[in-house]
Amino acid sequence: MDGGQTGTVPCMRARGARATLVPVLLALAAIALPTSAHAQAPPRQTAAVLFSQLKPASSTGLRIIINYRNPNDPSAKPFAVQRIVTALAAGSQIDTSAPAVCKLSDAELMANGARDCPAASVVGSGVITLSSVNADASTTAAVTLINNAGELIFVVEPQPAGAARMVLRSPIRGATITNEVPRLPGGPPDGATAIRTVDLRIGAVSRRDGSRVRNYITTPPACPAPNRFDNSAAFTYFDGVSQTVAAPSPCIVDTAPPRVRVTGISRRCVRHNLHARVRVTDTSGLRGAVVRLNGRRVKSTKRKRFAVKVRRARLRKGRNRLTVVAVDRRGNRVTYTRRFRRCS
Repeated sequence: MDGGQTGTVPCMRARGARATLVPVLLALAAIALPTSAHAQAPPRQTAAVLFSQLKPASSTGLRIIINYRNPNDPSAKPFAVQRIVTALAAGSQIDTSAPAVCKLSDAELMANGARDCPAASVVGSGVITLSSVNADASTTAAVTLINNAGELIFVVEPQPAGAARMVLRSPIRGATITNEVPRLPGGPPDGATAIRTVDLRIGAVSRRDGSRVRNYITTPPACPAPNRFDNSAAFTYFDGVSQTVAAPSPCIVDTAPPRVRVTGISRRCVRHNLHARVRVTDTSGLRGAVVRLNGRRVKSTKRKRFAVKVRRARLRKGRNRLTVVAVDRRGNRVTYTRRFRRCS
């Protein structure tokens, strides 16, 4: 018998907003928060870093949207970005051992793209646009996102097909991804080609490893007030300006209690020693569980799966009551009671 509970994939950095985004995405597109000596500079970009999963402690995908602009002249091409650091909210996890990995060299990826990588190592895709002269003149490129140990690989293919591919490797440290963008030749005034928009999607990826499920990207263990995961993105431009964008992703507070399942107790009566098996599940994680037999504590644990063993002599003749009280990390509580008889 079960109590109630709630429940619901890798992270990449993207740049580019689309006019078709639903209002919630537009509302979450962050306002740049200055962090350098150029603190008063107007924002050069907006960004959204959105989990596909709203629940804490769950496997999730990721959507990254960045829109670059020249705040002084909307018709001019954006400033050329040199580095983007995408930081997922505290408590998030990126596990590059969950998906398959692609160990191909840059030369092999440039020659054939992702076609020779394991299919399960391709974790996402997207589109970027580049401007070399002004904001209106832009080139579109398709992006394939590939997993490798400790890094995310970007294979960029300008459209239409035929132009040379680019391969960018972005290290992943904890829940942070760092992109170094090469300086591409372009028009005046800086002689560079600038990224204009980015729209990347990473799917929710999970892999079972024995009894454990490994997630590529996992949301934080709790949904903090005001119901958002505080993702962010930091940008450094070739002219030395640095800006940080707060890019929160909405989340829902877990208000459901854990679920408790007890097996191993005969429905008729217990003839020998009691050997019950208890399983507690909850999306927020377990704070602790207490087991009582006829009101007397017989076990305390923080494990989600455990056994309760009681000698037959400690059981009452006739009716007995086994109670499990479980509390999750959000403070939600459930009391599960199983009644049984000791055989005469």
